[in-house]
Amino acid sequence: MWWNHAGYGPMYGMWFMPIFGLLCMLIFVYFLSRIIGGKGGDCRPLTRNPSRHNPVQGELLDEIRALRREVQELREKQKEVQ
Repeated sequence: MWWNHAGYGPMYGMWFMPIFGLLCMLIFVYFLSRIIGGKGGDCRPLTRNPSRHNPVQGELLDEIRALRREVQELREKQKEVQ
């Protein structure tokens, strides 16, 4: 009788659970390695370096650097006056 068996086996269709678990684990490890490794690919939300591919963003970064230089020059001039 089918109700006397253990409930984990080919009779109940549970044979796919270990395969499904291994497949999920492989997918998880793949995406985790893409996120942490960051070697190419688009799955990188944790990037710290800004991308220079966008020309507008590159222009803004250049403007920020120029403003920082100006602020440093103004601070040095202010120290000289005092």
